[in-house]
Amino acid sequence: MSGVNEAIRAVRNGTSLASSLLSDDARSDPIVVSAAVETAPHQLRHVPDKLKTPSVCATAFARSSAIFPLLPEREQTPVRAALFAYENPDKTQSLPDEFCTKKIYMGALGRVPLRHMPVELQTDPDILEVTAAFGGMDAFFDVSLRGVGLNTMLRLAKSNGLVLQFDGPQDVDVCRAALCQSAEALPFVKHKLMSDPALFSLIRFRVAGDGTRLKSLPLDMRQNKGLVECAVAGSPTALQYAADELKHDEDIVLGAVKIHPEAIFYAGDQLRRSAQFMLRACRVNGMAYTGSLGDAAHSEIVRDAALAENFSGVLPLMPAFYQLEAVGNAAMGNASAKLQ
Repeated sequence: MSGVNEAIRAVRNGTSLASSLLSDDARSDPIVVSAAVETAPHQLRHVPDKLKTPSVCATAFARSSAIFPLLPEREQTPVRAALFAYENPDKTQSLPDEFCTKKIYMGALGRVPLRHMPVELQTDPDILEVTAAFGGMDAFFDVSLRGVGLNTMLRLAKSNGLVLQFDGPQDVDVCRAALCQSAEALPFVKHKLMSDPALFSLIRFRVAGDGTRLKSLPLDMRQNKGLVECAVAGSPTALQYAADELKHDEDIVLGAVKIHPEAIFYAGDQLRRSAQFMLRACRVNGMAYTGSLGDAAHSEIVRDAALAENFSGVLPLMPAFYQLEAVGNAAMGNASAKLQ
């Protein structure tokens, strides 16, 4: 009995059942075997088939479902196969053929990559929907959705809008469903569908929520004044993604600058060099002065307008000789008089 106790201590300390340190009697002792698989479930590979009792198998599987392929066939049940697929999605290629079924993969709740499934299941609508809803986009890599129908794509888009990136068929309904589910689907909407009024309204809504999404849109969308106005209203620096002609649109630039002065750096150079325009910009936000160029940067009236709008904020940003000139109440009084 003392030999068994020593063997139990050894396997619990990491000794393999295959080790020559254990006697043949110890390796075939049910108590030693149970202790070994309880400590390290993968030790089941060294257990003789006759000792893989339901109790031993249950103990090993409870510790780690990854040992499913090591179970004897009599212990490989559909329930265990589904749990193995759920907890070990990257190892499902080792599943016996009889368990590579739709029911098993559905039970895995989309965690198994589609590329690890039988080809006939890779385009199954139910499998695809569960994968889109629960499995995330990694599960779709290396799989094309070109062969699925629009109805299936609509189901997928409602579950996860990002499925648009996998080359499946698109129509207005599919794209609307995708954008309703996720704003991140916007870069994957087909250009030719964006002009649809219903879809365009949804695009406008998503851009208003985050103006930086303007970046992912095609040029004709970035040339749309209404869309750009929505973008810069929520994210003034989104002006940088507008088409060049709208970076020279005074109304759009002034609207962005009023909210955040940094937007002036994304306005067209022609506007930033214009003393007349920079005067208007500094009247709505004095900090816009920092983005003036050329003659506008040296214009006294522009400088005074900026100081009048935000004296304490603008003054430290001016060259030292301008600061000396502007310091004090007299400087502010002069600036105000010139603006009247």
